[in-house]
Amino acid sequence: MVDLIKPICVTSPRRMCLYSNELRSETLIFLNKCDQVIFKNGVPLLLDLSQLEFISAAASVLFLSTVQRARYYGPNSNGRLNVVVIEPKDPVIKGLLSSTGLLAALSCFRDKDFEQLFLTGSNYLTGNIPKKDAKRLSEHICKKYKLDKLPNRLSTAIDEGLLNVLHHAYSDKTHSFMKSRWWACAQVVEDENKRKHLQCIILDRGVGVASSIAKGYPDKLNMNLDSAAIQFAMQEGVTSTGKDGRGLGSEDMKHPIELSCENDFLCIYSHKGEVKFDKQNVTVLQHLDTVSSTIIEWSLEFDD
Repeated sequence: MVDLIKPICVTSPRRMCLYSNELRSETLIFLNKCDQVIFKNGVPLLLDLSQLEFISAAASVLFLSTVQRARYYGPNSNGRLNVVVIEPKDPVIKGLLSSTGLLAALSCFRDKDFEQLFLTGSNYLTGNIPKKDAKRLSEHICKKYKLDKLPNRLSTAIDEGLLNVLHHAYSDKTHSFMKSRWWACAQVVEDENKRKHLQCIILDRGVGVASSIAKGYPDKLNMNLDSAAIQFAMQEGVTSTGKDGRGLGSEDMKHPIELSCENDFLCIYSHKGEVKFDKQNVTVLQHLDTVSSTIIEWSLEFDD
């Protein structure tokens, strides 16, 4: 009889969010503790969500990637034993996590589990074949929300976002599970004025924009500032290859915002940097703590 390894319990904050500085810090401390249980202590994780009352969109995708990665890298060959989730007590947040597919996604471990997320219409998806997955992600959103096509050339922006994961996110030494691995959340939400917004978030757990762009421009960037790296990388013609005629993908990623209304935005987080684009402005922030990932978020108002 094999003795099971005793897990370490980590309790989530009541509110998980990356959009507020105060909540961001608390959220990232929690996620870092989860990583330490798996990667430093080498034991299973008992994840206590019983007190959770709120989780924002970007935080939910980062949280999902943390849990699914922990299932794969934990000490048990059966990944389901590496993370045990205690569900929220609050019936509202528990219902929301269930209806959006997040609870089901948190339990996924094998390729067939990930495939099931597409088949069940989950808001939360993952894959590691970006060239194929980009089209599937766009088609999944259209089917789920009965759209003829995505608004404002968002499908082209998604293509570019996932190609960046393929070509730039991970080093050659990345383990097979993480190689080209992306996570996404796509959902339609209503604001207080009943206007519909399509949120689409793509996340990877790779080296980050600064490390990637430094390959092509080793002498032109203050590599201590992730925010400066993001802003530089999003200029037309800038590419990690450093070759002329490349680097047009950033324009494809920004195009949905240029075609949209003033409340729409594209926000890119990479490690300690954050750059937000709307139709009129670019907002650049450098944080003290890191999201240990690159997150691309579009929010587009649309009429169905």
